Amino acid sequence: MSYLKNFKEIKFYIYEDKKFKQKEEVYLYVFVFFIKFFGQITSIINFRLYYRLSRLISFFISKNIICKIKILKDTNFTFYLNDPYYNRLLCKSYHYEFEIENFLKKINKINYVFFDVGANYGYWSSIASSKNFGSQKAVAIEPVKKNFLMCNINCKLNNSRFSLINKGISNITSTKNIYVDGSTSSAVGSSLLKPKNKSYQKETIKIVPITKILKKYKKFKYFVIKLDIEGEETKCLKSIKERSKNKLIIIYEDHGNDKKNKPTRYLLQKGYKVFIGLDNKFIKIQKYTDLNKYKKQKTIGYNLFATTSKEFLDNLKDDS
Repeated sequence: MSYLKNFKEIKFYIYEDKKFKQKEEVYLYVFVFFIKFFGQITSIINFRLYYRLSRLISFFISKNIICKIKILKDTNFTFYLNDPYYNRLLCKSYHYEFEIENFLKKINKINYVFFDVGANYGYWSSIASSKNFGSQKAVAIEPVKKNFLMCNINCKLNNSRFSLINKGISNITSTKNIYVDGSTSSAVGSSLLKPKNKSYQKETIKIVPITKILKKYKKFKYFVIKLDIEGEETKCLKSIKERSKNKLIIIYEDHGNDKKNKPTRYLLQKGYKVFIGLDNKFIKIQKYTDLNKYKKQKTIGYNLFATTSKEFLDNLKDDS
């Protein structure tokens, strides 16, 4: 019965003429049932194949259906129902990027500013600013226009409790082309680097160094910077001042197909302590080449945590 009760928390909308119109159709709940069902089945094997199965169902769902769900008691989240990147959240036992969630739970007593760089729809800004995670001040930074629109919607759904910046992040102030990934509604593979053999749309965006944004929040004692900027990580990291190191932690992706582990190599050279989040624990990376033994798949990004702050290190060392 509790499985069926969860359907009451799901609402569907279509976006027309700059307005949201609620759409109640039985067939949409059928799609949701199968996505949730596949989640329950694949949970036995740590959700392997869940993305592929959700993607299979997504082919039959109209592109303009927006789904609203409750991800925490005080937190709502919207996404396009046909997007397997987010529709997996319909399964209650599925945790998106669990290692990040795990870490943010551990530091919920620390008062910090959360910088969600490459925020997409604002999922992590919604989470970090929730009561369960310490009601942190959060800043969602997203350059792609259609993603920023959804991020703004999610911000308003949650009482506008986080800030929004419609810009990209690199190491300079400029304008650049971003190549918007057309393979999913959420365009999660969008990049400032021109992709090969991939459908994309070109969009001109403003970019700024991360330090320009950090300056506005210098009165805060701690920063948590989450980077998801598809290839610009190292450039962004180079703009962070040496004097800021002891007050921040950087959560970033090192992609499975990057055997040189460029962002990790740079951070280790700069004296950061680096940890990879795997299997409910944090493992310290001593040398950048050590990371290769943990990268089992070339097609995904691995979440790592880099800091010199004792406050944050204490919450990583417990598990290492």
